[in-house]
Amino acid sequence: MNWKVKVIIHDEYGGFSLTKEMVERLKKRGCKWVDRCGQTGPGNSNYYLPYDDREWLRNDPDLVAVVEELLAEYEVKIDSDESLAWREQSSLLRTMTANLRVVEVTVNIEVNDHDGRESIRVHGGVF
Repeated sequence: MNWKVKVIIHDEYGGFSLTKEMVERLKKRGCKWVDRCGQTGPGNSNYYLPYDDREWLRNDPDLVAVVEELLAEYEVKIDSDESLAWREQSSLLRTMTANLRVVEVTVNIEVNDHDGRESIRVHGGVF
């Protein structure tokens, strides 16, 4: 059996964080876990989660949807303003999405049966 799973990864150096816009959109969606986000300091617009929470939240459906929305909005902005230099585009991407992106991973699960007793083997790769 193959399952496709959407996973959030951070695409630059500097660490996994959420933008203020992401936090606001997640709150509007009713996400309870977003209340544990901590702001990085006065004047900084990024929010961090406790380290232990980063793994399970990688495929949170609400976070995936919000990142996809913001990536689509980013694409519209750069397409509508062709005068943006690559540095400005990079800065806009960082501001809007905190350099998060959605990757789709295929997970292959094999159910093994030995005289009626089943076990599961998971096959995957590195993206």
